[in-house]
Amino acid sequence: NLFELKKHAQAAAFLRKSLEKWPQDYALAALVAENALAEGDYTAAIPALEIAITHPGAANEIKLKYVQALFGGHNPLMIPAEALNPGNLHKAEAALHTVLEKLPHSFAAQLALAEVMGAAGKSAEALERFKVLMETPQITLPEWRGRLYAGLGAVADALEMKEIALAAMKEAAQASPESVSVAKKLAEAYLHAD
Repeated sequence: NLFELKKHAQAAAFLRKSLEKWPQDYALAALVAENALAEGDYTAAIPALEIAITHPGAANEIKLKYVQALFGGHNPLMIPAEALNPGNLHKAEAALHTVLEKLPHSFAAQLALAEVMGAAGKSAEALERFKVLMETPQITLPEWRGRLYAGLGAVADALEMKEIALAAMKEAAQASPESVSVAKKLAEAYLHAD
């Protein structure tokens, strides 16, 4: 309803102005970021997340959301290389390493790191990470299966491992039939296989 939308927009504006007044308030920054992410506004979320993650006790979940925001909520391996900001790849990798220092078994962080490394051109290292992840129980879960196979396929394609790339992208397309980026990568894998 319009009244609720107007109230939400006013609240978001108030939060942003408050953060301008108190730019080092980590809790406020996290709140502004959460609000922006809920709206799908990754661009607005990034500055607030950059404040929130500097807190010594910053939650690892906030760092993972920061990585997600850096790529507009997309898998960096599915973004064309020319559209990727190398600085964002570096920031994402650094944030993910800090998460994995505290939570070495975090599947989400391990997968995100493999994706970021692959997007950064560290394909051989990313491939090794994907191989390890493919041996985990998460491979059977629908919410992870598509990302795992898409990542493996993209990295294998970059390494010119044509058969692996094609097979993995077929699995990714089956697991994520609604994904346009996966469909594009599958088409590329078919072209490279010929």
